Amino acid sequence: MPTKIESHSSPNGVQPADSLTRKFAGGAGIIIILTAVFLVHIHQREISDQTDRIAAETNRYVIRALTNGLLDKAMRVFDLGVMADEPRQSHPAYRDLDSAVHTYLAGTPILKVKIYDTAGRTVYSTNPEELGQDYSANPSFKAALAGGEPTEQEYRRRFTAWSGPRQNIWLLSGHMPMLAGHDHGAVIGVIKIYRDLTLLRSSIERLSMNTTLVIAGAFMLLFVLLVTMVWRAERKTQAEHEAKLSLARAMAQAEATAREKTQFLANISHELRTPLNAIIGFAEILGNEIMGPLGHASYKEYIDDIGKSGRHLLNIINEVLDLVKAESGTMVIDAKPTDVVSLANSVSRSLAPEAASFGNTLTVAPIGEIGVIETDAGKLRQVLINIVNNGLKFTPEGGEVRIEIHQDSETRDLVIRVIDNGIGMSADDIPIAQSAFGQVQNVFTRTHKGTGLGLPLSRCFTEILGGAFRIESKPQAGTTVTITLPEKPPPKAASPDGEDAQFLGPCISRA
Repeated sequence: MPTKIESHSSPNGVQPADSLTRKFAGGAGIIIILTAVFLVHIHQREISDQTDRIAAETNRYVIRALTNGLLDKAMRVFDLGVMADEPRQSHPAYRDLDSAVHTYLAGTPILKVKIYDTAGRTVYSTNPEELGQDYSANPSFKAALAGGEPTEQEYRRRFTAWSGPRQNIWLLSGHMPMLAGHDHGAVIGVIKIYRDLTLLRSSIERLSMNTTLVIAGAFMLLFVLLVTMVWRAERKTQAEHEAKLSLARAMAQAEATAREKTQFLANISHELRTPLNAIIGFAEILGNEIMGPLGHASYKEYIDDIGKSGRHLLNIINEVLDLVKAESGTMVIDAKPTDVVSLANSVSRSLAPEAASFGNTLTVAPIGEIGVIETDAGKLRQVLINIVNNGLKFTPEGGEVRIEIHQDSETRDLVIRVIDNGIGMSADDIPIAQSAFGQVQNVFTRTHKGTGLGLPLSRCFTEILGGAFRIESKPQAGTTVTITLPEKPPPKAASPDGEDAQFLGPCISRA
């Protein structure tokens, strides 16, 4: 069944609305906004706190200076005691204090001065309308009466300053106890001043706004860079994903085509074998003159040619069938105890006529004691026939092909070497010779035709038997093919009765 390849991308390769970039942009945007807001808030809070501390400290110095300059005149006002507001304003002591206050305030940001006695009654104010007001319940007054120096900031839509009315103004007010004898003595009253903080607050707001814009711009730039990086990475990932999908589709199509080709080769090979067997059988009957003499000597030669050609074609078809099984992974091995020396001698006898036709000698040379191993005798026989036949084909007349066999005393592995003194091949040609349909081109390939499947199938058969296949060769120095087989086949491969025969995976590769 062809492999099913699914893609969750849209037809144009772009991810839907829930793509990685959009998800990242949404999440990162929220995080960056929250972080920026937090940093701006912290920065503004820090600036505001520092400004408040500086302003409060400055205010205290101003109040102390004012208090020290006005204390003597203020004490004379305290000495007036309880007096009506109008007589108090016209009293020389009050007028003297008021004149001193206005002289001090000229050219300063101080907008109002108020003085309270210890009972909280307003005994002096730059705004005469506030004289006599009770301030005793005010927390800041109480704190100053106890020795504290509290300060406050407030916004007023309207405010009456000593120089005239003001609108939409920020005020910094401060309280300080007035002590008899200046820096020591009992508290005799509380002084309060109002300073204009509007300009400072506006500067702070502009600084905060500029800081906010800088931080927001920096985070926006960071956000754009991050989103761009993620977008590019996602585009690259999408392109790679699409490429992998295309490759997977192509591979699936190639696999399907290969399966169809393999099935076709198997079917056509079986279809060809049946009539070929009939042709070979009838050629043998005619050649042996079972039904009587042929009547002419040339007929017998023709019959022999028909038989040889049929057997050659049948061998080719058998090789194609083996190739199909190897490629499709349906190769079956039937491992049984095998005397490899006897098997090699049998191969030597069957190929002796071919060796003689090439003018070469073929020998079997066992080395040391060789025991029985468990393997598939049919496939090992085919391996030896292919390798020896290849050696005979590419060894010039008068050469030798030798089958050496020995068994490792420790591992009990069986080692078979097929050695010839033929034309050999280069290191670059060895992989070609082992690939399906690969043929090393030389003068012999033009005179000795073949499918090029002998060595690839031999390597494949050796590997499925659990062995190793190696070729060593040099031009004009002959070739040595080494086959190493284990004493026993791979696990689950043994099947003396044929019931547990194992199907092995594909082992054929192409150049």
